[in-house]
Amino acid sequence: MWVATTFGWLSAVKRSTQSITDYGSPDKTLQIRARDRAALVELRRFMSNETSRIIVSRGSDYEFRVYCAPDKFALALARMAFEIDYTNFKNAVETDDLHNVYMRVWSVVANHYDKMIGRK
Repeated sequence: MWVATTFGWLSAVKRSTQSITDYGSPDKTLQIRARDRAALVELRRFMSNETSRIIVSRGSDYEFRVYCAPDKFALALARMAFEIDYTNFKNAVETDDLHNVYMRVWSVVANHYDKMIGRK
């Protein structure tokens, strides 16, 4: 699952791991990944730090990751939803660079759906 937030881009995947067992059963642990450490720091705030420490995996597509139980991640997403106070998501992102990334994503998605419905 990709999650675009005002503070960064996250990727959540199921990870079977025997080494991380404090965050749910090994077959139900989520790995939340980011390319920016600050995004996981902010995510952990929404999760009341109920994740593993931030693990650095140099050379990986997503260099920073945490592990957590699915219910803790779901609760963090709900907390984020309750904090929405903007009328335009793209304009609410924290940095110009992230705003530019989201504008490119928005454009690709808009073009895809315009083609699907025959607008282009």
